[in-house]
Amino acid sequence: NKTDIALRNLKITLQNSKLDLLVGGFSSGVTLQLMEVMAEQKIIWLGTGGAHPDVIKKIKDNYEKYQYYFRVGTVDAEQQSLSMVRFAEEVYRAKYGLKNFAILGPDLIWARHVLGRSKENLLKKGFKLTYENYYPFKTVDFKNYFQEIQHTPTQFVLSISLSNEGINFMKEYQKYKVPYPLLGTHTVSLRKDWCKKTEGSCIINVSYWFVGRHKAFSEKAEDFFKKFYARFDEYPGLVSWPGYDTLFMYKSAVDQVKSFKVDEVIPALEKMEYLGNLPYKFTQYHDLTYGYENGKKYSEIYFFQWKNDGQLHLIWPEKEASRTYELPDWIRLKP
Repeated sequence: NKTDIALRNLKITLQNSKLDLLVGGFSSGVTLQLMEVMAEQKIIWLGTGGAHPDVIKKIKDNYEKYQYYFRVGTVDAEQQSLSMVRFAEEVYRAKYGLKNFAILGPDLIWARHVLGRSKENLLKKGFKLTYENYYPFKTVDFKNYFQEIQHTPTQFVLSISLSNEGINFMKEYQKYKVPYPLLGTHTVSLRKDWCKKTEGSCIINVSYWFVGRHKAFSEKAEDFFKKFYARFDEYPGLVSWPGYDTLFMYKSAVDQVKSFKVDEVIPALEKMEYLGNLPYKFTQYHDLTYGYENGKKYSEIYFFQWKNDGQLHLIWPEKEASRTYELPDWIRLKP
């Protein structure tokens, strides 16, 4: 998450190597800055991170300059926000009558956008904000934040995290028996050792993702998981799934036009529909296609919950869920 280091490393690589393709990216702030180098060098970038809407807005505002970037992973932050709002409506308010919410997240542009837009949309729908705070990235002590929230009429908490701070967040949430359910995601909760790292505090943790072995879009995704796990003894991380697909997508485009020329490969990618670990179809400005289009299903956000069996289970959307949502056992509310 350090832009200066990322810029330096990319420039050193460009000095020493000829690049036809960039793959990866995670933090939105870093991605936005590296897009300037990409544009200057005219290198195709299949980006696995960078969820902030400004990533795609750059392409929309100046297609000629930024046309080299394609978002292949990490659902847009706006879509993440809308999904949290729908979950709050359909589960917390409809089933438990909860409407007062707090916001607690890391001081990152991705988190501020997701949580900020969630706040705006929840307020429009009659929910009430009771607390809002953003902690420094990689914070490890959340006791004071939880205590502050408990002095407000909060009923549930919106919270997301990008890195290992999510581990201590969940440990302290359980330790202090914070009397409000959570809504959001901890990116590292995809890991095999999430329950071990959180010392069992993973149970009842709810996180949303757009991909994973618990909601496989294809046989390719099932096969990828098995091979990844066999080789690394670990579950694929959030960007591992689209990251694996990028090379096959690029190869498919190159094979189609029989060229590595950027101005020939870009149109091939723009027209491509590819089913890998995820189903891919790009919009006019190189975002992912979301939801359903012409009867086909594309990227969507799913909510999962760790249960007492130590496993993740799909809980929302309810029509596709394998288990139902459960409150922490110290929170007594009747649906």
